[in-house]
Amino acid sequence: MARRDSKARLMSVAAATCAALTVLAGCGSSSKDNGTRLASDGKPEVEIQVLKWDNQAAMKDMKWTDELETACDCHITWKEVSTTAWDQQKATALAAGDVADISINGLYYSDAVSQYPYFEDLSKHLDKMPNVKKMLDEQPILKKWVTDLEGHIYVMGMSNVQGGMSVHRRLINKTWLDKLGLDMPTTWDELINVLEKFKTEDPNGNGKADEIPMDIRKFATNSYRWWDPFVIMNDTGIPTSFNTAPGQEGVYVDNGTVKAWMTDDRYKAAIEFYHTLSSKGLLPADALTHEDSSYDSEKQGDGEVASVGVAIETNAYSFGSDLADQYVALPPLKYDSSMSDDDLVWDTSLQASKYGQGALAVAKDAPNKEAIWKIVDKMYSTDMALQINYGTDYVKKTGDKEYTVDPSRYDPDLKIAPTINMTTYIPDDIVVKGDLDADRNKAVDAPFEAAQRHVNEKSYMPVYVKMTTEDGTTLSNLYNRVMTYVMTTTGNWIQNGGIDEGWDEYVKQVKAAGLDEMLSLWQKAYDEQVTDPLPLFPDEE
Repeated sequence: MARRDSKARLMSVAAATCAALTVLAGCGSSSKDNGTRLASDGKPEVEIQVLKWDNQAAMKDMKWTDELETACDCHITWKEVSTTAWDQQKATALAAGDVADISINGLYYSDAVSQYPYFEDLSKHLDKMPNVKKMLDEQPILKKWVTDLEGHIYVMGMSNVQGGMSVHRRLINKTWLDKLGLDMPTTWDELINVLEKFKTEDPNGNGKADEIPMDIRKFATNSYRWWDPFVIMNDTGIPTSFNTAPGQEGVYVDNGTVKAWMTDDRYKAAIEFYHTLSSKGLLPADALTHEDSSYDSEKQGDGEVASVGVAIETNAYSFGSDLADQYVALPPLKYDSSMSDDDLVWDTSLQASKYGQGALAVAKDAPNKEAIWKIVDKMYSTDMALQINYGTDYVKKTGDKEYTVDPSRYDPDLKIAPTINMTTYIPDDIVVKGDLDADRNKAVDAPFEAAQRHVNEKSYMPVYVKMTTEDGTTLSNLYNRVMTYVMTTTGNWIQNGGIDEGWDEYVKQVKAAGLDEMLSLWQKAYDEQVTDPLPLFPDEE
């Protein structure tokens, strides 16, 4: 792996770290001359670092990698790094200046642009990557997202999820409702009544008082997060966006005005709702602190008898394949029964779910650039994208723009995934049949999409809105002060109550910590970058 010499002061750090960074191998010798690194047979060598989960197959076992080498007429060395390890090592690796020729999934806008000038401006080379250029032309939102404020593209994105859906859905055990003769709740008060029945009337029928009426993931200490308990803010008419930076700060847009829900009376109502659940024993006693592993164990029960009545999840199969048929969507609820149906909204993270911004980066001083452009372009071809996403042996082209996934791809005995989350492009006009994950999401998506369509084009933060480096630094400092106080206070109120007595002082303290300055920075970015607001759903344009 080549040394990046952009900052002389980093050289001593790089030398000291080279031996330790085994995941970023490449400190050894190679035949490199005049912008090339050649193997013994004279072909170019290209090093690709890719992030992986432990249950994903080795790159050598993925058949499509042979096609990449054929496309570039080169040899590829894969540097496989676990996602967990990279989270711990990224800062050190970047400080040392050791980055692969191609980095996949490990680097993002702030990594590449704001701090370390090690990466190639991909916008200058799109003519050599026609598949990438096609993607950006067909996906203008993605193009805005990956393009920095000066017009560079240092990290390329991807577009694999057709249509785009939020991953945040609320599900309820319909089997329990039917057994107890209960209607689907439509308000928070009705939900509380249902949960009380779940707690006391043995809906799972095992003769034990072991039901968890509602379960939530642990409460984060410095931000909101994916599948956050406060997805219920959508029930109050405030659209969340938990897959984006402003959304994780409690920031939203209301008809072009940037606001924060943390000081809104509807947030107070949401905290009171969770305090009611906690005080009535309708949540686990450790709901705010239990680890995700414990939460996952609770929601899946023993695999045969359901334990959880309501949870915020992706789809019904999050509860396990044997229990999935018990769960259905619990649509947006009215926090106040006087609300209009049109006031109900849902999480607006569609663009972030559809696209990925930090999919691929190319080192500025990497040799064999011509081979690299061929590799990247091949990755973004449709056939290659389908192989990467579903596995070469599990997907076949069955029509001009149609592919079919073999059911064996979803065999529960298939413990090692034959795929990897990588930089690819599946155009919107491609039909993929047999995608079980997508089908499971669509099965519970209808009521949430209906609510998302209530959000107008000026009432969500487009995924491409970003800060300047200076404003980003200021925002980070403000964010740490504001969110630490907000989350600590919120958790205390959920567990112990007392919000009525403390709310006014809390609002003063949040503002004193810098909330208004945070909102001013986001408003500035929104006003400068959202010059032509578009609906969340392209079919509404």
